[in-house]
Amino acid sequence: MKTVVIGGGPAGCAAAYTLRKQGHTVDLFEASDRLGGRTKQLYRDGFNLGTGALFLMGGIYPRTMALLKEMNHYKDLVPWQGSAELADEDDARYPVRFDSIASFLGLPVLQFRDKLRLVSEGLKLFLSPGPKNPFNGSELARFDVGENLEDWSRRHLGDRAHEYIMRPIVDFLYAVPLRELSTPFPKAIIQQAWKLALSVPPGGIGQVSEWLVESLPGESIHLPARSSGLSATASDGGCSHMAGTMRRIAWSSQPKRLLRPGSWVISSAPTRNADSWRHLHRVRPRRGGV
Repeated sequence: MKTVVIGGGPAGCAAAYTLRKQGHTVDLFEASDRLGGRTKQLYRDGFNLGTGALFLMGGIYPRTMALLKEMNHYKDLVPWQGSAELADEDDARYPVRFDSIASFLGLPVLQFRDKLRLVSEGLKLFLSPGPKNPFNGSELARFDVGENLEDWSRRHLGDRAHEYIMRPIVDFLYAVPLRELSTPFPKAIIQQAWKLALSVPPGGIGQVSEWLVESLPGESIHLPARSSGLSATASDGGCSHMAGTMRRIAWSSQPKRLLRPGSWVISSAPTRNADSWRHLHRVRPRRGGV
């Protein structure tokens, strides 16, 4: 079966890898000039810069680790070095390691009772019930009581621990104010901290996508493949025509079969593609569908 995968991020590349492994012919289309999507690497003036995720989280990512072992690239991972400094308002700087929460306990601005409170609350959280899978939205929703992460942090850990531990870590990881985050996901990560082993491919996280498509023939990877418009006709059964590199490819929020026998399209950008598909919703093919 011939399959088209739209999107060359980790999800699209993983789909292409799995389909290729199962014996299907795969064409991968990516709008950017590099694979990786929101995890791609930028190369400028001899520097290799990450644009999104910076590390893998070991046992927190069991499926990713299983794929890396299957491809024989697990052994290529190297420990992620999280050395950094916190800059205080008075320009004082405190060395910490983002790969070691314990390193924050040595901050001189924390008093003994702050550290004791941190350890006590950490143990309570570790032993309390929570989601088994931090990436399962349904599980997370069951433990969401409507409290944002900043209020929880200040109430349970205190203001100093919030400002010198929670804010630096969360700002670094998510670039989103704690007040805009709910608590189930970070709690689930803390509860499963024993599984954490931060690592990274030697070429950066974007290299994971490159590893996934190593088995694809070069002519099957289309970079960059930008579309300039969508149109549809009933005679095509609702398929969209895409100007530019890609033609007669359906955009959809889930894998859908084209009317032409033996071909599938898989989208790895469901939100954007669902919006495009709504534009075509008025088309009602006489029979079949996409």
